[in-house]
Amino acid sequence: MSTREDQERERELRRRLDQVVGADFDAPHLRGFRAWITARWLKWALGVLFAVAAMLLIVYTIESHRMPPVKPPPAAKKPVPVQIIPAR
Repeated sequence: MSTREDQERERELRRRLDQVVGADFDAPHLRGFRAWITARWLKWALGVLFAVAAMLLIVYTIESHRMPPVKPPPAAKKPVPVQIIPAR
């Protein structure tokens, strides 16, 4: 008797679930790997595209803020000899 009650309860639960969710629930992972890939290839492609774009933006930002190369200081000038003439 309990199996009949369980079946009735199961049927009632499915009926209520179908009212809320609908009967056309899509579960591609249950149909195999190929169906899963076919259903989600666009999401993965966009994810990869945005990841590459973020990486390029980071590299561009770092490179655009790079400091100019350090120039060596000018060589010290040689002293100029000054000849002091005594006053007359």
